[in-house]
Order: sequence, then structure tokens, then C-alpha cells
Amino acid sequence: MVEVLITNVLQDPNLDLSPKVGSFTPPLSPTNESKSSPLHPGTPASSSRSNAALKLIVARDLWAITRTIVSPSLLRRAARTLLMTLTQTQNELVGGSNSGDDAWRQWSLFCAETLSICSLDEMTSFWKRKTKYGRKSEWTPNVRCMVWDSFIKTWTKIRPESWERTAVLLGVPFA
Repeated sequence: MVEVLITNVLQDPNLDLSPKVGSFTPPLSPTNESKSSPLHPGTPASSSRSNAALKLIVARDLWAITRTIVSPSLLRRAARTLLMTLTQTQNELVGGSNSGDDAWRQWSLFCAETLSICSLDEMTSFWKRKTKYGRKSEWTPNVRCMVWDSFIKTWTKIRPESWERTAVLLGVPFA
């Protein structure tokens, strides 16, 4: 299904989305819309992003489209698959590159968008970093704060009515 395509975008070592020297770049208009992803307005222009961050943005855009056209039962299965990929390949996606905070931010937003469809148990497991998802490394306090902040911002947009999940998120800094 579509999660295979998204996973391939994330894991393809030969996929380079970074702007190339001498490639055509359309002129930017004075509006902010031209500087951001169509599905994620307000984000910086792609020329200032790492390839890791660009892959995550493309994957997030594909996931946003998928969420609007796929049935809920298929979405939950796809979300679990994507979440497993995001957590098992965390180091490859953000940790082993010079991607900096931008790739971490994109990764954490994608995790939040994916977990908004998963069960409460899966969300709790994600934050407890249980081996179910194969997380390979611990987060630094700065990364944990960034991931938590991304979750809060995403949650208020996607799932504002979910009190149980909100309680789990509120407890993260104290866990």
C-alpha cells in the first residue's frame, strides 16, 4: 500500500532531494506561500534544508494526502507500519546526518501525525521507548523537548478532543 511508497522515500539512500548547483530555481514572490511546502505552510525554503529534512517533508506530504483518501481501518495499519519505520530508522533519518534540528523537527512532526491515528497503547509505548518499536538510542534533553513540543503543536490541530492522549503527553516531561 501507500506506506510502502512512503517508507521507500525515507529509506532510499540514493534519493537526493537537495537543490543542485546550477539547477533552475523559480524566483520567489514576496509572499511566504512560495517559501513553504504546500501542505505545511510557514516552513523555510527547501534550499536551506538538509536532504534528510526534505525526505521527511515529502513523506509527511504523502501521508497527509493518504489520510484524506484511505479508510480508517487501512490507515491504522499503515500508521503502525510507518511508525515502526520512523522509530527503527531514527538514527539513519536524523541522527547520522548533518541535518540538525530541522530534520529532528520534521521527524517528530511526522511521528505525531502518524500516532494521531494509532492506539493510545502505541502512543504510550512510543514515549516510553519500549523495544516494540526498536528505538536504538536515547534522546538528548533538547531533542526530547523538541519532540514533545512538536507533538503538542500537532495534537492541538489534529486531535484536540482526545483527552486520554493529552494526559499522556502532559506526563511526558515527568516520565
